[in-house]
Amino acid sequence: MTLSDQALEKRREYYRQYRERNRERYNEIARNWRAKPENKLKIQQYNQQYWERKVEEEQ
Repeated sequence: MTLSDQALEKRREYYRQYRERNRERYNEIARNWRAKPENKLKIQQYNQQYWERKVEEEQ
């Protein structure tokens, strides 16, 4: 079952507004996640992969 284009746009708009209203909560959750020791390695790996991919795209 798929949503119509209008329903998808309505849902996107709802979530956009929700994120705007709850921006501080979202940011706090992200800060807490990044502060955990087990996630620091994931962040480093992601950043390394990101920049390696950027270099490959330029070539």
